[in-house]
Amino acid sequence: EERRREAEARNARYRVLAPVRRELQKLEREIEHLGREAQGLEERMASPDFYRSGPDFQETFKRYDSLKAVIESKTQRWTDLAAELERLEREAARTL
Repeated sequence: EERRREAEARNARYRVLAPVRRELQKLEREIEHLGREAQGLEERMASPDFYRSGPDFQETFKRYDSLKAVIESKTQRWTDLAAELERLEREAARTL
């Protein structure tokens, strides 16, 4: 009976914690991908030839600004979720 209750408690914790962990991992991958793209644009913008490309550089700046805003938003979401996960884990530890 005790083992069954412990298993049920573990399963309940998993059902609560797993979706948060999955979303954190997804956000980490997205932030990393967007960061690589932003870095590529930064490298491109560092080239003196880039500024001779006419209207292309304006689109690049727009894309770069957009990427930075999305990265900031996703990073804030990650921070909020990480705090939520920590809170949930503390709660789960108290119920053991």
